[in-house]
Amino acid sequence: MNDLKGRRELKHAITKADCYLLRNNLQNFMKLDSHGHDGKYLIRSVYFDNFDNKILRQKTEGFYHRDKFRARLYDYDSDFINLEKKSKRII
Repeated sequence: MNDLKGRRELKHAITKADCYLLRNNLQNFMKLDSHGHDGKYLIRSVYFDNFDNKILRQKTEGFYHRDKFRARLYDYDSDFINLEKKSKRII
């Protein structure tokens, strides 16, 4: 296992009661996101690829060096749209 490269994620299901307790405990250490409304905010993303689905193929084939592009909109505010490039490089 030690020679695996890249990001590893471990996900765990929790009960609604545990979620409630966790939120209540975390509010003592964390502050709400200033961009949120009622503790939530809306994000909409559009991802781009070429006609040959190059980005999708690189992902499914496990390429270590790849890029993806997206346009991102927050809270229906079309006056400001982010165009983002996310790069993955594993050395």
